[in-house]
Order: sequence, then C-alpha cells, then structure tokens
Amino acid sequence: MKKNNKKKLFLKGKKIFLRPFELNDITKEYRYHINNISEEGIATIFPKNYLQLKEYYLNHKKSNNSFFFTVSDLNNNNVGTASISSIDWVNKNATYGRLIFSKFRNLGYGSETLKLIKDYAFNFLNLNSLWTFVLSKNLLSFLIFLIFF
Repeated sequence: MKKNNKKKLFLKGKKIFLRPFELNDITKEYRYHINNISEEGIATIFPKNYLQLKEYYLNHKKSNNSFFFTVSDLNNNNVGTASISSIDWVNKNATYGRLIFSKFRNLGYGSETLKLIKDYAFNFLNLNSLWTFVLSKNLLSFLIFLIFF
C-alpha cells in the first residue's frame, strides 16, 4: 500500500485488508447488489434503494453493536464487504456476514476475510461465538464456514 493512501487500514491479511466501510462505498455496493443479489444465493435483508441503504449504513454506524468493513485487495481494489453486527455484549455473540464481488471470487479473499473477522471477533472484541445465515444453494460459503468453525 502506498504511503499517500488515504484509506484507513484496519485488519490486514496476506492478500486483502479490511478498512471501515465509508459512505462513498455505498454506490459501488448498491449497484452490485441491485444487479446481482437475486442470482447469487445471498442470504441478506437488504435495503431496496440508495436512500434506504444510506439510512441503513448511517444507523449502524452510530451503533456500538455493528462493524462494517470494505474488503480491499493489496492494490486497493474494493473486492467486497464484511460485517460483524447484532453484537450481544452480555452473551458475547454476534452475527457476521461477508460478500466477495463476483469477479474477485475463487482467489481466497472470502476465506481470508472470514479468518480476519473471526480473529477480530474472538481476540479483540472478546466474543465467544459468531453466527451467520447461508442459503443452501450457496455451497461454497457453507463449506468455508464449516472449515473455519
């Protein structure tokens, strides 16, 4: 990563890094989801338009129960998103989600994202469990989940 890069590095892996999701990331993510979400077997409750997505992001940003990340490769290309949300600090659990954009799949980014999220949740946030939703037709996501948990 270049020194003059204004993006904030948050969690770094071998192939990717996670940084805080920013308001200007919404346009890219929104276009991607609207064009592809129904085809990909992605389990999510997703806002239906740009204004709902912006409101969703701003509400979660205020919360101390959610963390949203942009997943970037080491060339600073946005390759997906990830989140830890619905954090229950008393029972020490949360839900997580990740989405690697279609053209960046099968490069190990999803697995590495999950490793970084898991490490952050268990070793920094001191959570005891993470849970997620996976649709049965999304076999790859299900297999990655089984491997890492």
